[in-house]
Amino acid sequence: MFKNMGGEGPDKSGGNDKVGSKLKVGAALAGTAKPAEATAKPEEGAKPAEVQKAVAERKDLEVGVADELVTPAGATEGAEAAEIEEKAGKLHGVYLDKTSKIQEKDLSEAKNKLKSSSIADVRYNTALLGGVQENKDPKQRALSLKDETAKRLNAYTSGRDKDWYVLDYETMGSDQDGLSHEMNVGLGDVLLDPDITDVLIEQYGVFIKAHRGIVPSGKHSGRVGFLDENNNYVATRTGDKFKIITGDESNLEDKAGLDAYVKNVETEDSARASSKQNFDEEVKAVKEGNAYLEEADLFKGDFNEEGSVVDQIGGKLSASQLANAGIIEEEFKAVGLQNSIIAAAIINAYVESGLNAGNARGDGGSSVGLFQLHSRGAGRGLSVEERKDPRINTRTILNREVLTKRGDRLRAEAGSGANVQKLAIIFSQDIERPGAWDTSSGTRRASGRIAGIAKKLFGGQEAA
Repeated sequence: MFKNMGGEGPDKSGGNDKVGSKLKVGAALAGTAKPAEATAKPEEGAKPAEVQKAVAERKDLEVGVADELVTPAGATEGAEAAEIEEKAGKLHGVYLDKTSKIQEKDLSEAKNKLKSSSIADVRYNTALLGGVQENKDPKQRALSLKDETAKRLNAYTSGRDKDWYVLDYETMGSDQDGLSHEMNVGLGDVLLDPDITDVLIEQYGVFIKAHRGIVPSGKHSGRVGFLDENNNYVATRTGDKFKIITGDESNLEDKAGLDAYVKNVETEDSARASSKQNFDEEVKAVKEGNAYLEEADLFKGDFNEEGSVVDQIGGKLSASQLANAGIIEEEFKAVGLQNSIIAAAIINAYVESGLNAGNARGDGGSSVGLFQLHSRGAGRGLSVEERKDPRINTRTILNREVLTKRGDRLRAEAGSGANVQKLAIIFSQDIERPGAWDTSSGTRRASGRIAGIAKKLFGGQEAA
């Protein structure tokens, strides 16, 4: 399972793959070596409400194992960390002042405009909220970008003070294509002002110092965003905090200052225009994936939501494969997840590893075990041997993916009665997130393979 490093992309969170310069690891992470036992284990056959309880009661556990299981080299904790924490820069205060002066009516209009726009417009139209378009008076364009930034800051944050802005993408919902702001909007899409060059981001008590730039490689290549010290894209989610640590802004009254500012704007405009083609291809793939989800509704089987999932496997599997499927069932039932989700998980484990826990290696050896946990993704901080362990591997996919926001759609669709084939496709899209889903041709292959394995293992029949 190669997790897309950095996260935001059409309906792909990658939230556990935030790679950054960690300046502090919170106490909740200290000394954690591998996933712990759940604090709450509903009875077998638990209802959806009990699942939600388990999700809620696992919040602390999720924090403890989510993104970093061991303290990175050079990181400090406790009082020491407070000493190295960057203070908010002058520009932080400038934007606090700007956002405080925005009238409630104007803020409401800005939010409604963002909510009604496509994610593509949010990411690539820097004058979406009524600002000055490119090729206009340079100074007016510069001032317009700063006003647009202030409006977006207000719209995408739930708290602002002298120390931190608190991000809130979730309340902005999804666009007409079903692409959520949570998964597809990043700091580079909010902080349009190129004067904002440096930020400090806090995620789960871990501080990441990030600088403005154009992503050099990977899934987000060409995108304007914020990068860590290794130039890896830093994804952000609702609840993350950040502060602007940039000092002075450009003097737009000075010709040299204005010229430099305009040059930076033009560079970013060009990058956005170039990267939009890749985004359009990803959106096309998402739409095609949704079409396959609709097709999945055409299949029905005799799958039973009661009793044993493993006993319903119709395909011929070895004793070790069945044993690993049994471990998946045990661990998923321990947190109250229903049979159809368990079947979807088993299908994906078969696709990823053939249900072979010990020997399955992918992505050049970086992905290991039943669910192919990547060393820089969901498997971060775990040794190869730990990821080979089918129980640790399964608990990790639960704690870091299925029982987090990334599993919301999966659990909701299961609760609405979606069949196994459909849930298996959603599991692949939202939990596994292989690169195949990023292109239309890959989507066709991935969907077809998953549907085929679903029918092989659980005997789905094409509806009359």
